[in-house]
Amino acid sequence: MAVSGTYTLDGLLQGPNPGDEAVENWVQQAAKSGLDFSLELDGGQFSLLASNAEKKTSRLVGGDLQSVMTAALEAFSALYGGSPAPLYSTLRSRESRGGAEIQTLYFIQPDGKVSVQSRKIGTEAPPPPPGAAAAKPKRHLLLQGCGLLALLTLLGIVSLFLVDWKELFHRTKVMVQPSQGVELESSATADYVSITISSVKQLDGYVELEIKRGPRWAEAKATDLNEPVPQAGTLPWREFLALQAVKRGYVYCCFYDERGVYTGESMLPLDQLNQQESFLGQTAIPRTRAMLKKLVVKP
Repeated sequence: MAVSGTYTLDGLLQGPNPGDEAVENWVQQAAKSGLDFSLELDGGQFSLLASNAEKKTSRLVGGDLQSVMTAALEAFSALYGGSPAPLYSTLRSRESRGGAEIQTLYFIQPDGKVSVQSRKIGTEAPPPPPGAAAAKPKRHLLLQGCGLLALLTLLGIVSLFLVDWKELFHRTKVMVQPSQGVELESSATADYVSITISSVKQLDGYVELEIKRGPRWAEAKATDLNEPVPQAGTLPWREFLALQAVKRGYVYCCFYDERGVYTGESMLPLDQLNQQESFLGQTAIPRTRAMLKKLVVKP
């Protein structure tokens, strides 16, 4: 575990560029608050990569780590003037405080608001007060052990009726599979971009995808979408939207849980395909109580 009183950032933020100077000014303001990002610009897209160097929490300005990050990300969303922006975020933080590590994921909603999901792990027990280490009588310890054994036995009997062991076994079996039983639907863009699941990290909150150029990638890049839209029957709208996704440089990933309920979506950039045949990308899973079951890629 890291030294208490320190924090690290990880992940990236990507999306359409709201203006070179606007993003650069935001990076400078974030640094003043204690948040360090490196900026990359590629045409009309930007990428902000969080610095994962360990830093002291004393350098944060404006509150604790979670509030400073939330304020900074909402300030970034405001650069779009209140208009929804397809921002793709895998940003997360780790803070060591009081003998525990606080892990937080940051999600940017379509309305620009930031939602967070935190968990606290590795809590250390405080040292016992002086003189508390005196040995207890053996009879007292024996009675305690018998009482604990009786309680565990009772809980075991109750769990036979209350726990769905079949479902628990199924979930445990699924969790050791690379895809974890997640179904992928990507036929809408398959001619131009081939996407497959490399691995699913339900507990870590992201899916790793292998993204390749499709058989008609070169044709898509050469197509001029500023020309009049072809007549119906010549180029279906579904294909036109797929071409448009390739030209703009990203597709959308829509998430559905095990009940078939839509839980959110994120943007998956394709810009690396301009330099290489394939690459591994990540997309964050919306945090819900239910497990991810289906991932749909759409233009």
